[in-house]
Amino acid sequence: MSDPEADQQVLEELEGPSPIARTMRTVLGTVVVAGLVVGALAVASTVAKKTTTETSQVSVSGTSQVAVQAGGADVRFVEGTGERLVVTARITSGLRKTAYTLKRRGDEILVSSSCQSWLSPGCGVEVTFQVPARLPLVVATGSGDVDVTGLKDRVVTIGTGSGDVEADGLAVTELSVKTDSGDVDADFARQPFALKIT
Repeated sequence: MSDPEADQQVLEELEGPSPIARTMRTVLGTVVVAGLVVGALAVASTVAKKTTTETSQVSVSGTSQVAVQAGGADVRFVEGTGERLVVTARITSGLRKTAYTLKRRGDEILVSSSCQSWLSPGCGVEVTFQVPARLPLVVATGSGDVDVTGLKDRVVTIGTGSGDVEADGLAVTELSVKTDSGDVDADFARQPFALKIT
């Protein structure tokens, strides 16, 4: 003879949610909570977003070229009017401050920057260099984009890992660009003597 109470308990267990349904409910709940947290961080970072500007001047007298290494920073080069390299950095921070340093090592100018984009969307550094006339320019970046605008009467050599290269209105004697996965867009005001793009 069966026990009515035991039968009732078995019936309730069969009518309740299955183990798969319970697992799915837990997973979906976790995903929703994580989405809300990420969304709240993005909103807070947007509200906290701040852009500052730093300007430096670097003497390049006695150097045979201007060589710049910039890891993840976006860099822009324009024709300068003086005898010094003028460097203007726009630093955008969010919840966490964006790190930026400009150093000189021998004849090389080193740009270092870092930010946690997952925590501070839109953070980063954009650096503009006003390059003295006629000095050859050598640029190397890891993931930063390179923009060269209006440069003339000089040799320009650019190498980048995954950054895009945009050249506009150039009147240079020679342009050489090598990128592993970035796009290259070049426009000339005057035909160069030599052009090499890889």
